[in-house]
Amino acid sequence: RRVLFRSIAVVEAMASGRTVIVTNAGGSAEFITDDVTGFVGKADQDMLEEAMERAWNKRDHWQNMGLEAAKYIKKRVPENPAYDFSNQIKKLAND
Repeated sequence: RRVLFRSIAVVEAMASGRTVIVTNAGGSAEFITDDVTGFVGKADQDMLEEAMERAWNKRDHWQNMGLEAAKYIKKRVPENPAYDFSNQIKKLAND
């Protein structure tokens, strides 16, 4: 299972049960289901404003969306990534 995160802040927010608003640039959108676990806008001002407006209009759903985000990210991120990484290095060294 290969997991790359370009923004630890997005991962931390999701793991803490927070709804996030991201753009489709930089890889963060790969972890968001738009309108379910957060909000994704294109990387231009008008589309980001549109995503923020959608988020504001669904503000009564943020708590549930945050809970869904936490469930999702906890399935994707190992509980102890440093341990898993060191085991992968050991395995590669032994190959």
